[in-house]
Amino acid sequence: FPPVDPIPGGDSSETSEESSESSESSGTSESSSSNQQQEQQVTILPDNSATSESDNITLTQNPISAVISHGLVNSDQIRVYKGRTILIHGAQMTKIEFTCTANGTAKYGPGCFAALEGYTYEANGKKGTWTGTADELVFTAESNQVRITQIVITYIVN
Repeated sequence: FPPVDPIPGGDSSETSEESSESSESSGTSESSSSNQQQEQQVTILPDNSATSESDNITLTQNPISAVISHGLVNSDQIRVYKGRTILIHGAQMTKIEFTCTANGTAKYGPGCFAALEGYTYEANGKKGTWTGTADELVFTAESNQVRITQIVITYIVN
């Protein structure tokens, strides 16, 4: 069956994507298509792996890796310096959510990434979200440095 739009004003207005993120998971795959694909999430956090400015910093939470072309990773932040990239790869991804230290397009916020199809960010919030389907994505810190406190990646389990 094709996906069904939520019922306006109904109790079941949660989408299947939101349901699968619930901490009260029933352990079943939330998919409305006949070719059900199970999704899982991993969270990449700062880990003190590069406390001084470095090139090609790799953070891995199997099966996903994030490679910062030039930046810094301390105990609080993953920093992608202005003009540099973060490559995320390792599985077929359907959603990537960045939580940053600043709001919107302010310095260090999620709006400092260059435009990318499927990417949106909260104008007054700290979250930037890409949705789509890709095996790898490159985000460029275009207008300013981006400081990230966590990256949550949803991917399809093969």
